[in-house]
Amino acid sequence: MTGCVSPEESDFDDQGEEEETGEASQEITGFFGTGSTSGSSISGSSCNGPIINNPSWSGGYLYVPIPGSCMSNQAKLMMQVPNTTTTYGPYSMTLNNAGTQLLTPFLGPSIMPAGSCRNIQVMNPDGKLSNVYFFCR
Repeated sequence: MTGCVSPEESDFDDQGEEEETGEASQEITGFFGTGSTSGSSISGSSCNGPIINNPSWSGGYLYVPIPGSCMSNQAKLMMQVPNTTTTYGPYSMTLNNAGTQLLTPFLGPSIMPAGSCRNIQVMNPDGKLSNVYFFCR
């Protein structure tokens, strides 16, 4: 087995463990973004807040792609009917099974009927808001 040694055989100190853990944490934060000004290791740019790009609707759920979004996996999505004061949410977003998109809980046709449009916005746990995205299904 390549790379396997018993604890007795290892000449290993764990001083670098914290550094490695920190690097892994930065990679995860870079993928999701935190809405802070910390740099994104995936996109190479800094995240000044969440960004909604190319959301989609399927089976009663609203999906928002994660790459380049600077969204936290604990983000909340709000919706507003355009030109009204009618709002829905905030909805806690969760990861899809593939880990590539955030999705809302089941919204159903009463919140987003076929042929309707909504202004959507995402808020990260740090309170930073995304752009307002005009979404129609």
